[in-house]
Amino acid sequence: MTRGLYEQVKELLDMGADPNARNGKGQTALMIAASLERSLCLQVLIEKADLDAKDPLGKTAVMMAAVAGSDASLRALVKAGANVNVTTPRGQTVLILAAAEGSVQGVKTLADLGAYLNIQDSEGKTALITAACKGDARCLEVLISAGADLNIKDYEGKTALLRVSHLKIINGEIKKLKENKDEFFPRHFRHPASFSGYYKQVIMIHPRFLEFQLEFPENHEECVKLLCEAGADMKFTKTVQICGKLEDATGTVREVIRGTRIETTALLMALEAQCAGCVKVMGQQEALKWRLEQQTNRRH
Repeated sequence: MTRGLYEQVKELLDMGADPNARNGKGQTALMIAASLERSLCLQVLIEKADLDAKDPLGKTAVMMAAVAGSDASLRALVKAGANVNVTTPRGQTVLILAAAEGSVQGVKTLADLGAYLNIQDSEGKTALITAACKGDARCLEVLISAGADLNIKDYEGKTALLRVSHLKIINGEIKKLKENKDEFFPRHFRHPASFSGYYKQVIMIHPRFLEFQLEFPENHEECVKLLCEAGADMKFTKTVQICGKLEDATGTVREVIRGTRIETTALLMALEAQCAGCVKVMGQQEALKWRLEQQTNRRH
């Protein structure tokens, strides 16, 4: 951003230009400055603009700065009073969005600014679980160091460790989809919301976008190692509620939970995925815990 453009923005504001006017995408000047890391313009806009204004997707300037990984913009916005824990309509916080986009600097800055680490979105995912779903070891490391809860379960009953233990299978499925995209995806558009689980996170169901969207990192073993060494509970299980319908005396039918079924642990998921590296890491951590327990017992 040149000094000249900064001066033009300042002059327009001084002349009475609306700082909260929006472009065709519903974005304000503050949002654009934050997303493009234009620090000079951001400083002058902060004084007059609505800091927590949202675009049509429910995103604020803070969210855009976090995704862009702009430390200076984030700090300036939060110092001016912008809400660092604001959420989108889907319940995603600024931190969750930064983790979803792999913005390591954004995650670091947000953690340093005191963003809540363990808020869950509409699917029960925290920033840590979101990073695990993407196999993002760098964001995971930052969140673990900041003190994120390792054992929170999302609404499918999965912890971050359970999620990342299954990534090798997901990678394999994605590769199959890429190789057979014409068979799997006809030309007509299908919305990602019609898919569940991992597919929601990685697929834009349209042939033109498929090549750009179906990419997944291969560092799931490193993620498993980070979580295990940090103390994630490897014995946590994914549980599923067993529901049924019940008709009462008035003839009203309602859904009831008849019980829960334990499905699998992280180790079993890694075995199912045939991820030898993940199994090895978990086995080493279990062996280490066993040796420490034995040493403790001998002392007593």
